[in-house]
Amino acid sequence: MMFLGSKEYTKDLDLVVTCQNDYNSVIEALSELNYSSDKPTCGMDRVDLSDTQIKDRYRIDLFNTKICGQLQLSDSMKQRAQKRFESEKITLYSCAAEDIFLLKSVTEREGDTADCNRLIQSTVNFDWNCLIDEISIQLESNKGIWITYIVEKLMDMNFDRRFPNVFDKIYTFEEKYLNKWSEDFEKEHHK
Repeated sequence: MMFLGSKEYTKDLDLVVTCQNDYNSVIEALSELNYSSDKPTCGMDRVDLSDTQIKDRYRIDLFNTKICGQLQLSDSMKQRAQKRFESEKITLYSCAAEDIFLLKSVTEREGDTADCNRLIQSTVNFDWNCLIDEISIQLESNKGIWITYIVEKLMDMNFDRRFPNVFDKIYTFEEKYLNKWSEDFEKEHHK
């Protein structure tokens, strides 16, 4: 969000690695910099972190492959990401505003709703179709309750009144998920 100009400062850095080897390398490098592992903080119940690394007042929320337990860094997210730093051993990218919005909309962390609003307000031409397409991609590969978290967050943000067309499309995803869950539940319990 700082790279996008949506936020002046941050309490933490969210870092996603896409394979176990990279995850191990990041943990080792942070350890050499005197970071230590800490338990996730209050409001992180839905986030399902792989680890939180702390040093003084700095915090890195580390995700190994899956984000918030179910979302993944999809190929389309990777294509939209912007390179921010590159060295001989590491390349860092930041996600597009739409992808950050999606990831923040599934959490309960303090401030994420405000961050979602900041992203919408500060991003010129926020691409709602991109967000809806990414939700569809995530649902194809990660069936899960997280879609209900998004709808809950959007309701908290009065999305149903502010952006009714977008809300209706996302709400349809939730309805399909809940209908499928209900059908599966009935089948399982009528055996």
